[in-house]
Amino acid sequence: MKIRIKKRNTQEKMMLILGILSSTDVVYLFVVGETPILAAYVFAFFCLAVTLLTRAGGGLLASSAKKITKDLLLFFLVSALSIFLAYHYFPEYGSRSVNGFILLFLVAVVFLFVLMFSQYKDSLIRGLFIGLVLNFLFSVLALILFQFGVEFSLRDYFPRMTSIVRPSQMYIYRYSAWGLFREPGYFMRWLAIVFFLVWDQAKRSRSGKIFMIVMTLFIVAFTRSAATFIFSIAMAAYLFLTGSIKTSARNIVLSVIALLLIGAFVAFDFSNTGVLNLYYQAFMDFFSRSGNAERRTGMLYGWNIVQKYFPTGCGWNMFPTAFQAEGYYGANIIGKTWGNVLGAYSGAITLMGEIGVFAVFYFFFILSKGIHLLKQSDLYRKILGLTLFTVFALFCSTNMQMEPILAIVFALAVSELKDAKKRKEVPHA
Repeated sequence: MKIRIKKRNTQEKMMLILGILSSTDVVYLFVVGETPILAAYVFAFFCLAVTLLTRAGGGLLASSAKKITKDLLLFFLVSALSIFLAYHYFPEYGSRSVNGFILLFLVAVVFLFVLMFSQYKDSLIRGLFIGLVLNFLFSVLALILFQFGVEFSLRDYFPRMTSIVRPSQMYIYRYSAWGLFREPGYFMRWLAIVFFLVWDQAKRSRSGKIFMIVMTLFIVAFTRSAATFIFSIAMAAYLFLTGSIKTSARNIVLSVIALLLIGAFVAFDFSNTGVLNLYYQAFMDFFSRSGNAERRTGMLYGWNIVQKYFPTGCGWNMFPTAFQAEGYYGANIIGKTWGNVLGAYSGAITLMGEIGVFAVFYFFFILSKGIHLLKQSDLYRKILGLTLFTVFALFCSTNMQMEPILAIVFALAVSELKDAKKRKEVPHA
């Protein structure tokens, strides 16, 4: 992708900057309670506030609000009301639910802002590409510095209360890449979500394609996560959708194997435990029943929380508190005498534990919009549909919560479906 310097209007610049700021979960500006407020949230809130002060701001907000679907509105409303449940079950810690809802509100701000200026999506995606480049460069820099005995990580400058071990001890030692993210798994998860959107633009130039391939192979090779396997499956689906390979099952399987083996070849000399074993673990992590003991135990404990607070849930952002109250946090792994459990390792289980059966509104939004987008003839819309299904897979198999990149993808999906409805390409959105 060629980054051309050209004159841009204010909206394009704002979308470009938002794309860049949404490419990290480390950089925050301040902390509310125990919740760091990322720079992307603050920037979107400021831009939205300034926009609403203009003459056209009110009309633009009203027209954008009409695009928001009922399932998403119900999800937001239920999450807000669940704060009362948080104070009911955990009176001393109810403020954690309020802090969590503040974060959800900021996610909604990002969603609304992107929805208002979705016509400038190319600038937003270009910002994500720049963010990918920055993540790649930071990863390479950290690995090079480590070879000279220098431990470097932005986490040292933006500490979290939950950060116990220095990244160099956990990740650089294993030659993992985490870029501008807290952990390699979070980095790979972000890449799996944005890759196809960025690739759709990057492939328009030969240099852009080469750069994307080099960066992606490096990241996949140096990042160990369940998201790696999901990304490989999504890649095969992309090749199928675009007609890049024949539609036979044999070629799809061969394409996935090729991607895994290329990454294995690149990383082989840098692995302490054997990179093929790491890919095997990533594959097993995807299926919770046969995955590693820590993930399986966390999900089983998490499901106990879901059942205990069924059908309403324990309140927004209160799952960690309930998990700790039950004595699960830090507990030994089932069947093992070593290790401990730090969570449910599944965003889906966490959400069901917090808002109960009403989590179906969130699941329905992702899956229904993904299906409708995949039915479109436009390639960009198909890619958005594939991205939504990737999000759902990551949401089920990793501890993914609400993030700026999710608000961006959701807003782009809603906007495209509304445009398709106006053109009568689909019967309903």
